[in-house]
This record gives sequence, C-alpha cells and structure tokens, in this order.
Amino acid sequence: MAQSIPLQGNRAIGGVGVLLALCLAIGSGARADDADACEQESDPALGVAACTRYIESLGTPDADDAWAFINRGIGHSDAGNLNQALADYTEAIRSMPAIRPATIIAHRL
Repeated sequence: MAQSIPLQGNRAIGGVGVLLALCLAIGSGARADDADACEQESDPALGVAACTRYIESLGTPDADDAWAFINRGIGHSDAGNLNQALADYTEAIRSMPAIRPATIIAHRL
C-alpha cells in the first residue's frame, strides 16, 4: 500500500506557488528576449524564428502585436519567402485594421 505524504500546512501549496511564479518569470523573460530579437535581428532566419516564438507565446494576437507580424514578414521577404511574408503582412493588417499597407512599406524602408 502506498504511503501518503502529509502536507505541512500551507507550505506545500506555497511551494507550488513559488514554482509556478518561477516558471512564469522564466517564460516572460524568454518572451522579452524573443521580442527584442524579433525587432532587432539582422539575420532573416534568426529574426523569423524569434518572431515566431514571440507570436506563438501570445495566444491570441491583438493590435499591439501587429509589429511582430510585420517584422516576421520582413524577415520572410528578405529570405525570399514572399508567400509567407504576404501572409504575415495580411495578419498584421487583420490584427490592426488601422494599419495601412503603406505603413508596412514605409517600415520596410
């Protein structure tokens, strides 16, 4: 018969809370690193990878995240992947309808 391990009051629950907070902090640090790399990476492949990780970490992107799709689109365009670039530019416009195609072109210059 398996022995049960008695919980020491709220200590076990507190330990779980600390572990959860640590995991969230590590995840948010990685997301911040990906956001920085997505904005500043000069190597298209590394920039696309960072933008993809950032976008995937968002869940449901909103208007504040349109920049990540634009930057990933630029990386795809620089790498010659024009269909993926167009898909990302389209997603940027969908998530932020106020963005105009001219804004994407100007951002590209």
